[in-house]
Amino acid sequence: MAELEITFRKAITALTDADVKYVIVGGLAAILRGSPRNTSDIDVIIENEPNLHEKLIKAFKAQDFEVMESQLKLAIDEGFNTSIFIKDSIIRIDLKIAKNSDEIEVIKDSETWNFQDLHFPIASIEQILYGKILYLGDIKDLSDDELLDFNDVRDFVNIYQSAKSINMAWLKMKVKKKGIIETFNRILAKAKENFE
Repeated sequence: MAELEITFRKAITALTDADVKYVIVGGLAAILRGSPRNTSDIDVIIENEPNLHEKLIKAFKAQDFEVMESQLKLAIDEGFNTSIFIKDSIIRIDLKIAKNSDEIEVIKDSETWNFQDLHFPIASIEQILYGKILYLGDIKDLSDDELLDFNDVRDFVNIYQSAKSINMAWLKMKVKKKGIIETFNRILAKAKENFE
């Protein structure tokens, strides 16, 4: 956990220094929201803006990250994901440039999170749950017994069970729009199995 925390602190410092709009999503967001698990990456969605690659290169290099400049520029220009590594660490930063309405919305709807002396934007509980379902996609070929083999399913279950409040109407509307309501219903049933 110490290595993850050190890398996370450096990443937040770099993103703050770069003065970009971003949000923490994925496994680390799930951990912070109550899902006990490990992760070896820090998933970040960043809003695209002019000169973004220069700002990120300068800020991440100042924090001792190894930045492949041409790869980062291509990822930003083409809307690909890219990873940035810190020297002598297995932890990586996975950057995703916001290019669709869901990615722009998760940045816009982010909440400020306080962790020790850090303050940073994190995806809302609903956005994290939606992201887990979206990433899983159509799971009709999986048996119920296989579902808990997936981190995204376990994250959904843990976050659902530990959340004080979830806007289920919004969540249902989003998954229905994407055509993954069956996935949502199966994972929700799994979350409720040992909870209610």
